[in-house]
Amino acid sequence: MNVEKVNDGRKCTNDAECELQPLQNDMKKSDAPPPHFFPRYIFHQALRCGVLVNGDDPKEFYRAVRWLFNDLRPVGAMESMLAGQIIGTYLVISYQLYKSTQDTYLEGTTARINLVVKLQRVLTQQLSLLASLRGMCSQKVRIERIDITGGQSIIGSQVGRG
Repeated sequence: MNVEKVNDGRKCTNDAECELQPLQNDMKKSDAPPPHFFPRYIFHQALRCGVLVNGDDPKEFYRAVRWLFNDLRPVGAMESMLAGQIIGTYLVISYQLYKSTQDTYLEGTTARINLVVKLQRVLTQQLSLLASLRGMCSQKVRIERIDITGGQSIIGSQVGRG
């Protein structure tokens, strides 16, 4: 059952819609981000994945993460989200490796190292996805054999990623 609510003279069906409606109506085409816009929110989400350890300088941590984002040079929403995930995964891996050196129980260390191994696989997949989004991965076709008999040709080939 949809109950219509009135928000500043506008009709909406739920609270979330009522909250978003003024924002959507206030957006103009001039509010569109420039082509190389990097949403600050995604950057801050990645920062939240990192944990400062005793004696770490927060400004230096911020600069390091900013450098990583700048070096990845995300373009567009997909690359921006992926860059945030890559940085976040890297920060979690680094923290878990640090914590594994602090654990006094073998089970805790083993669990953390297993988590790091899984996260490193995820990080590798994320980096491969970023490379494929940017067109850095290309296919190579190698023709192995051409037989021509009676005016017809048979081509055997092998297709792989390079």
